[in-house]
Amino acid sequence: MEPGNPFSGPDGMALEPVSVPRLAELPLVMTSSRGAQALQQKVSNHFGVHLNIIATLNSLPQIVEMVGRASAYAVLAHGAVHRQVAQGRLALVRIEDSALARTAYMVSKRSRSASRAVHIVEEYARTILRETVERYGIHGNLPHASQSAHTKG
Repeated sequence: MEPGNPFSGPDGMALEPVSVPRLAELPLVMTSSRGAQALQQKVSNHFGVHLNIIATLNSLPQIVEMVGRASAYAVLAHGAVHRQVAQGRLALVRIEDSALARTAYMVSKRSRSASRAVHIVEEYARTILRETVERYGIHGNLPHASQSAHTKG
């Protein structure tokens, strides 16, 4: 990405999202992780398209290098490339379908009421997540503590 790139804003976010069918046309480099394999399967099952994966690498720096040279595209977590985005080397492009969003859960045993310590750890984890989202400009939603429930089931 070059300075003054007309396709992205000052925050490194592309002005236009990419559709899943268009994403399937792009040359992609992916990790060989289970998460990447799950993404491929999810796209195939949910959208009926297959991703055009031209390389599978185990090294995030190598993937970032390929993308930075405009040799390929990659589907990565924002946190994995936040420095390159801040430096203007890469741009983030939102994928148009929220079905590809990641969801994280805090879980606890249902048959046992949560102790004060559990509530303190939960609040600490929320604080860390909130700070991470703010610091790295990650686009995400964090529920408020009142939206979580520690109920017996």
